[in-house]
Amino acid sequence: MRNLITNPSISVHLSSEAEAIILEGTAKYVTDPSHPLAALSMAASKEKDPQYFSGSESPFRPFWALQPATAFAWTLEGFPRGATRWRFENS
Repeated sequence: MRNLITNPSISVHLSSEAEAIILEGTAKYVTDPSHPLAALSMAASKEKDPQYFSGSESPFRPFWALQPATAFAWTLEGFPRGATRWRFENS
C-alpha cells in the first residue's frame, strides 16, 4: 500500500496462457461511501469473505480502484495481428 500511495501508477493483467488483457492506469484509494463503486465493492467483499461481515448492514470499508488509461488485449492464436489497444480519457 505504501508503494501505491507514493506512486499510484499501476499495471495489472489477466493470468492466462491463451489470452492477454493488460490494464494500465492509476490506483485510487476510495474513502467515500457514496462513491459509485462502493456498493459493488462491499457486495463483492461480502460474497467472497462472508465471515468478516455480520448482520445485514456492514460498515463501509475503503478500497482501491483502478482508473484505466490504456488497455491491451490479444489471444495467443491471433497475436500479433489481433492485438488491440484502447485509450481512456480521464474523467
